[in-house]
Formats: sequence, structure tokens, C-alpha cells
Amino acid sequence: MTSPHAGGQADLDLLPVGVAHVDAAGTIVRANRMIGELVGVPVEAVVGRSLFDFAAGDLDRYAAMLDFSTGYTDALMGPVAVTYRRADGSLRHSALWARNHLDDPDVAALVCTFVPEDTSGGLAAALASVAEGDDVDDTLALLSAALRGNPFEARGCWLVRDGSGRRLAGDADLIDATRAALAQPGDWWRATRGAGLVTCDDTRHGDEYDRLLSAAGIVAWWALPCQGSDDADAAILVLRTELGPMSPLQHEQLEQLATTAGLAFQRAALQARLAHAAFHDPLTGLANRGRFFQRADSELEAGAALLYVDLDRFKPVNDRLGHTAGDLVLVTVADRIRRAVRPSDRITRFGGDEFVVECAGVATDDEAVVIAERIIAAIQEPILLDLAEIRIGASVGIARTDEAVGVDDLLDRSDVALLAAKAAGKGRWHLAGPG
Repeated sequence: MTSPHAGGQADLDLLPVGVAHVDAAGTIVRANRMIGELVGVPVEAVVGRSLFDFAAGDLDRYAAMLDFSTGYTDALMGPVAVTYRRADGSLRHSALWARNHLDDPDVAALVCTFVPEDTSGGLAAALASVAEGDDVDDTLALLSAALRGNPFEARGCWLVRDGSGRRLAGDADLIDATRAALAQPGDWWRATRGAGLVTCDDTRHGDEYDRLLSAAGIVAWWALPCQGSDDADAAILVLRTELGPMSPLQHEQLEQLATTAGLAFQRAALQARLAHAAFHDPLTGLANRGRFFQRADSELEAGAALLYVDLDRFKPVNDRLGHTAGDLVLVTVADRIRRAVRPSDRITRFGGDEFVVECAGVATDDEAVVIAERIIAAIQEPILLDLAEIRIGASVGIARTDEAVGVDDLLDRSDVALLAAKAAGKGRWHLAGPG
């Protein structure tokens, strides 16, 4: 942003944002060409009028700006989302920034900058992004743009702790030196699990990581936690390129940003839980039939094998001990299948007491047979339940392919092989022939 001391009216008219100098009473004493374009009248018709003449529906925000002028000399306020009315009666939105230069004899005004909605990013776009269920990183990018796009060079990012470890999100434009500093466990990381604002007013006197930020041109920072996902702790971090106290309205804006980011994390966590519930069996935690058939490619690659597993002697467990005992047996069976197969194999509970194991990279029939035998042996081991010893078994139908084949075709072949294993006496496997 051009300093209010530098240049004249021609310099202000070149700026892509609206700039108005306002006195303590709210009267516009100077304005640039963009201010006139924003409100739809010649700039000459703006000067001399009250700022309140153009306000629509949020007079308290403009009034707060004037209250800000009484105790924050040379301080910065914003961004504040405001609505203004054009000459044709239509309403427009803007991000408002103000710096108090009332005590500066060369300016003697509040320097107000209006960043139009279509260039400011802003909270409205971020909230719409949350409502529409956009990816959380897209929402964070909008919020970060609201900080980066302002004329006072504030920058923002999000610090996230989750299963993948510490990472940054929401600002892809951080220079390498800044990113390297933020990747370290500095004081700002406390904000991700804190309950309130954490600030550094001067990085020159901070810890090692603050000094790294200082070397990258960051002179101060503010961090506020985002209450969001259950499995991720996050905070908005505002990187400052100039010193100055935080005004009450700036604190309000920071809370709005953090709340919006928190909503994005909550929405992402909810979507993840819903997706998991839709495609996983609630009893065993395994993938369900819907997940098995949800694949971008309906073909299995060469060397794939399907093992169709059906329990033997399971129905008497339900009949004799009840469905609660039956559920516990199914949970035990699912765990034993997990331990019997390879880490790369995918297990699906197809329903009832049927399971399907999808194995990739099985070069020979013998390799598929070895996996099936491990499954049968694991399930045949006694299950102790409330001091009762339960013995069940499993039959397995195996189908393998040496060429790419449709998943339905290989599933049908494994099902037929399972019927053959059952007919042969149960507790055994049967390998489907080709075709």
C-alpha cells in the first residue's frame, strides 16, 4: 500500500482499491477514483459527505471505526466486512481497513481502504465454501487470501497437528525461509491446542524460530486456535510485516477467521465419518459390499485373486448363545482374518458370515492357496467366550486370474468354488479352474 505521505491524488487514483481519508466526525475529506466507482458516483460527489451516507445495514461497524480512532494512534484496524449502497440502490460488500493518522499533521485523517468483494476473498466466500462442502484446503485458501490480499501485507496460514504430523495449510505462497521456520515447534504451535490468543509482538527478541521469521521479513505474529476436527488441532497464524497493537476489531476479525476455519475442519471431519460409515461394516470395521464395488476401474489386474470365505457351524452359535455372542464371534473372526492375510490384502465383510479377501500380485495358484489355508487354520482355533469354548470353521472358494478380468466375473468364480468346498465337506478350500 502506498504510504499516505507519498505521492498525490494521481498516485491514489492508480490504486486498484478504494482509499478515503476520513476525519474524526466521519466526513470524507479526500478520496481516490476507485471510491467513486465503488459507490457509482463521481469522486467529487463523495468528498464532503459523511461515510455513513453510504453505509448499509452495518452502521455499528463504521461507528466502531471512529471509536477506534480515539485510542489507537497510527494503529491498523481490519479487515472488517462492511456493506455499502451504490447510487443505483444496489448493495455491495467490501473488506474495510483503516489506519489512524489523525495525529499526523501531514494527513490528519483516518486512512480507510476498501477492498472490493471480488478481489478480497473474504469471509463470505469462505463461509459459502464451508456450506457447499468444498475441500477444507479450498476454504483455508480463501481465508488466507483474505489476509494476503489486503494492502497492509498481513499474511496468514494454518498450522495443523494430525496423524501425519505437523504441517502447514492454507497458504502455498510462503517463502521457503518462512516455511522452514514455521515447520519447527515454536511458540505458535501452542496455539493449536490452546484456548486463547498467543502473540509475539517483536520477533527480534523471541526464540530461534522467531529470529528465522524476522530474517524472512516477519516482525510479529498472532495465533488463535480453531476448534475443529476431533483428530486435528489447528490454529490460524497471522504473520505481520509491521508492528502495531491489535485493536478490538482486529481481534474480532481474527476470531471470525478462526471460527470459519474451525467450521471447515468440522465439516471435513463429519464428511470423513459419513464416508467411513457408508462404506464400512459398523460391527467389524471392515469394508462393506458397497466399498468393494466402489472402484474407478471395474477390472482386476493380472495376478489378482479373490478368496470367498464362509463360516461353518456359525448358525448354531446364534441359535444357542444369542446374537450378541454371534457378533462377538464375528469380531474375533474378522481380527483373525486380518492377521492371517498379507498387509496389502483388502478384506470385505460381504454380509452375515461371509467375507471376501482381495489379493493383488499373486503370481501362482499355490500362493493363493497358502493364504486360504492360513485363514482356515486361524478360524478353526477355539474361541473362548464367557468361559464357553466355541469351535467354528471356514470354507474358502479361490479364484485367480493371469489376465485382467472384470471383478464380477472373478467374484462369481470364487462363489462357485466356495459352493464346491462346502459340498466337499466344509473346512477346506477349492480352487476355481480358468474360465
